[in-house]
Amino acid sequence: MILNREQILAANDVKTKVVEVPEWGGSVIVRGLTSLERDKAIARIMNDNNQVDLNRLGELRVMIAAMAIIDEQGNPLFTEKDVTALGQKSWSAIERISDAVLEISGLTQNALEQLEKN
Repeated sequence: MILNREQILAANDVKTKVVEVPEWGGSVIVRGLTSLERDKAIARIMNDNNQVDLNRLGELRVMIAAMAIIDEQGNPLFTEKDVTALGQKSWSAIERISDAVLEISGLTQNALEQLEKN
C-alpha cells in the first residue's frame, strides 16, 4: 500500500513506554522523540564549530528526559526551562529514562556513542 500525505501525517508513530524509576519511588511515562526534537537536543550540545561539546553530554540526556516525560494524556510534564532543575536529579534515574527514550525512538546506544566520538 502506498501512503498518501494524510495517511502519513495521521500515523501514530511515536511510541510510549512506562519506565520504573526507583530513585523517585514510582514510574514515569516516556514517549519517543520526534525528528525535530532529536535535532534540537543534539544542537544543544554542539559548540560554535559545529562539534560536540563533551562538557554538554550530560545535558543531552537531561534534555531528552525533559522532552519525553509525559502525563497519562500525553502532555509533556517539563519544558526546556525545566532542564536545569531536572539536571539536579539522580544521574541513574535520568540515564534510565533517556536510555528508554533512545530505545523507543530507534536510537541505539551505539548511535549515541558515535555522536560522542564525532
